[in-house]
Amino acid sequence: LVEIYLKQDKFDQAEAAGRDYLKLYPTGADAAVVRYNVAFAVYRAGRKDEAMKLFEEVVGADPKADSAAPVLLEMGKFALELKRWPDARRAYELYVKYHAAKGGALSARYGLAQVAEGEGTDAAAIVAYRAVADTPGTDPLIAEALTQLVEVYRKVGAEEKAQLAGQELRKRFPGSAQGAHSLLSAGYEHFNAKRYNDAIFAFEAFLRD
Repeated sequence: LVEIYLKQDKFDQAEAAGRDYLKLYPTGADAAVVRYNVAFAVYRAGRKDEAMKLFEEVVGADPKADSAAPVLLEMGKFALELKRWPDARRAYELYVKYHAAKGGALSARYGLAQVAEGEGTDAAAIVAYRAVADTPGTDPLIAEALTQLVEVYRKVGAEEKAQLAGQELRKRFPGSAQGAHSLLSAGYEHFNAKRYNDAIFAFEAFLRD
């Protein structure tokens, strides 16, 4: 019933049904999942500080538990939305520490890079995004990490490294939206720096893509 209410965006009803279940079965087999759903419902209802405390309670019982893994990812995501960088960092670090072999590990590592960027530590953000970008495969988060590398390099004035990261992005993800965006971004950067020939080259490459 809780999950049905959540799918219908009836967050108050989902919270009430979840709390009723927990009163009756506080140690039931589904209690951890229900606590997570209650916290999610509270967050979506707009009571975000209260929701973060509820997420903490779910994770605090046993961050190593399998049931804690999705909660940690959601905690990190919501903390990022609220720009609560320490909370996001803690959630993602716990995930990497205890659930590194699970499918969400790349998301957690990307989240740590976002935290570093949000905190304004560009050097740490570059290292973290680079670590994600160096992951083998074609996961979309790898393309996103390369895209962010381009942006952070440009932010710190490392234009040559930005261009190299953009080239890597387009080589590994040909025809991708991120690759096309990197060309467009490079074109504007060249144009603003009055490197008009380079700007024309980038814009033409963007149009070809």
